[in-house]
Amino acid sequence: MSGGPVFWSDGENYGLLGFVKEAMADTDTNSAAARVHFICQRADYDMFASWASYADEVFPKERAALNAQLADKKP
Repeated sequence: MSGGPVFWSDGENYGLLGFVKEAMADTDTNSAAARVHFICQRADYDMFASWASYADEVFPKERAALNAQLADKKP
C-alpha cells in the first residue's frame, strides 16, 4: 500500500491528505481482528507544487538520458 492515497472526510467534505509511507500489522494478541496501522506522509498544495516543479525540471533530462542509453543498446 506504500504510495497509496490517504483521503479525509467529515461526512460532507473530502480531500487528499497525503500518501501511505508504511503499513505495520498490529501485534496486539488480545484482539481477534486483524488490524493495520498506517504511517502517512502529509501532502499539501505547496508540496504538490514543489514535486511538480521538480518533475518538470528533472524528468525530461532523465528520460532523454535513458532513451539515449536504450538507443545505444539496439542492434
